[in-house]
Amino acid sequence: MNIIMLKDLPIQNVLTLTQENTLLDAVTALVENNMESVVITNSDYKSFTYLSLTNILNSMAEESWKDIKISRIKTKPLKTIEQDATTIKALLLMDDDEIIGVVDKKENLCGVSSSRDIIFAINYPKEKMSSIPIEDIIPGNNFATADYNDNLQDALYKINTSQTKCLIVHKNDKPYGIITQRDLINILYKNGNLSEEVEKHMNMPLLTIKKEASIVTVFNMMQMYNLQRVTLLSDHGHCVGVITQKMILNTYHKHIIKEECLAILASNESLSKELVKHTTKTHKSQNELQTCTEELPTIKSTLKDYSQLENMSLVNVSHEIKTPLNAIMGYMELLSFTSLDKKQSSYINKTSNSIDYLLHLLNHILDFNKIETGQVNISYAPFDIHALFSDCIDLFQMEAKKKNLLLEYEIETYVPQYFYGDSYRIRQVVINILSNAIKFTEEGSIFLNVIANENENSTYNVEFVISDTGIGISK
Repeated sequence: MNIIMLKDLPIQNVLTLTQENTLLDAVTALVENNMESVVITNSDYKSFTYLSLTNILNSMAEESWKDIKISRIKTKPLKTIEQDATTIKALLLMDDDEIIGVVDKKENLCGVSSSRDIIFAINYPKEKMSSIPIEDIIPGNNFATADYNDNLQDALYKINTSQTKCLIVHKNDKPYGIITQRDLINILYKNGNLSEEVEKHMNMPLLTIKKEASIVTVFNMMQMYNLQRVTLLSDHGHCVGVITQKMILNTYHKHIIKEECLAILASNESLSKELVKHTTKTHKSQNELQTCTEELPTIKSTLKDYSQLENMSLVNVSHEIKTPLNAIMGYMELLSFTSLDKKQSSYINKTSNSIDYLLHLLNHILDFNKIETGQVNISYAPFDIHALFSDCIDLFQMEAKKKNLLLEYEIETYVPQYFYGDSYRIRQVVINILSNAIKFTEEGSIFLNVIANENENSTYNVEFVISDTGIGISK
């Protein structure tokens, strides 16, 4: 497989909005410009996030969605990569993201590239795909289902609560059509009529395959019909998952890259022996040695990509764990919109914070994987430091009460409420220290104090001190 660099692909222009724009502005940009996602610029115009289709569709479930400010919608950090990187590395870094930002050597954002553009640009040797069993690509339950006679209101509810990207429509208990997140966004933007029947807006034909099918045949049919996904059927004709082109190619990389790297290494070893044998004989041998040396950076880059592929297993496992957690979070959010008293609302908020904490723990585990692959980035965004420490304390109040511990905190009055930085990393540190304090304190109290010292350049050094009556840390 020829190695294609990201700079050789066409890069989409960036259409950016701000936090003050409305959701209608974002959807208009998405639909009328046929874009994959909408990029949101932060106040410094240096850091960016983007609105995923999932977050857009969740917000459009509200009646007054057109007036919702983007600042109210959860955005995803825009991962970036230099334009000199390989397309394989870009696909690995993107994971489940729809787009990736392309930056120059000065880290200025030049544009964005979608997984679809990258996939269609790479010329994959399909004869090698035939050795991959299709069972290796079975994704599990990554879809929701609807009936042929359902209306679009039901479809919107099902696709939002299931946290999936597509809806398989059944007729007479058999897969009949498919509705994607993008379909529902287009419908809500153009006419907003959710009372229509599902069947009027299905993507047809629905390409269904059995597990015995050849992966090459599946990939060819997807490109022939310009389809992004196919439905995988069991022996009894029931849908067991939805396969996308990206899933096929990720599996292909896992099977093939190792073989190609070993072949390159074997070829390089053989060439090195010949060079050692003939170095003192002719000038031609010296040229061959120089050629081999020039190829070493490419070989090293390929080996690094393979190392990242080996770490994908951890990422895949984390994705399977995140799916049910996100579904629970979705139901809790729906429950918060119902009639609740003050005490019930408090329970809902604390439960949601606990689920969010579980997701952060999972991300903490993934950080070790990112450290190995050199992908740890510090994200900068505005955040409320008072709310951050309050949420951290709330997470451990129940555990503190079980041990009869007094858990309190104080933020000095002169500490500003809003800061600009990586709130996730700060939360991670505070939670780890609070967890240890409660674990090693048998009686007494735990106190968190937050202070800030202003610098000459209008920045602050924020310090948080945790004191407890536990055994302490040995020097």
